[in-house]
Amino acid sequence: MWMGERIQWGNVTVPYTVIWSDEIENRKPAVVIERIEGQRLPMLSEGIHQPTGKPIFKMLHADRCREVVNHNLCQMCLDHLPVRVVTVTQGQQDRYRPLVSDGLPMCPACALEALASCPGMQRQQASGTLRLWLSRRGAWLLAPVILAIASESHGGHESINRLLRSYGRPVFTGPKLVLTQWRLVSPVEIAEEVRATTPPPTPQHPTYEPNSSDAAERTQPHPDTPPTP
Repeated sequence: MWMGERIQWGNVTVPYTVIWSDEIENRKPAVVIERIEGQRLPMLSEGIHQPTGKPIFKMLHADRCREVVNHNLCQMCLDHLPVRVVTVTQGQQDRYRPLVSDGLPMCPACALEALASCPGMQRQQASGTLRLWLSRRGAWLLAPVILAIASESHGGHESINRLLRSYGRPVFTGPKLVLTQWRLVSPVEIAEEVRATTPPPTPQHPTYEPNSSDAAERTQPHPDTPPTP
């Protein structure tokens, strides 16, 4: 993990949670046991950490998603999350509560950057399906998702399908986040949050540097100074 570093692809910041083309080609999926909401569950591991090639923005790396959630990191800049964070959904709910899958927590400033640079988010915003939620850091429950065998046309991968067939028991992925405290906000309100939480710049006081004329004045005797015998 690159703490506090951004992953760039051209001029675009790539979320740490996105999977890359070389990782898909060289996938070695496995099952790891992790504790989720007090339960020990078999979770999918991609078996590889090789963010090279081309980012596949529509697909997520299971291990890195859990990493940012477990360590309270922004998925864009990998800094520790501030007190108030932004998550993104397309209207999915767990009963009445927002259900977050790929729009994992971000710093408010990073959320604005993602909205400005991500065509997918812009399409969702234009269609009216995009939901931006402002909540407190950690104000969510973890909701693991049972992984099902799927065709490639539905986002599946044969190596994962083989793993699921051989394991013989349910394997989980995710987890998704069920928000327990939230407020629906607009990009304008997120920008206001950024301004309210950004400390003002430290004033820069001019530094006095003597010039050559100052030095010459200091070497000249004062008119009232008696001559030195």
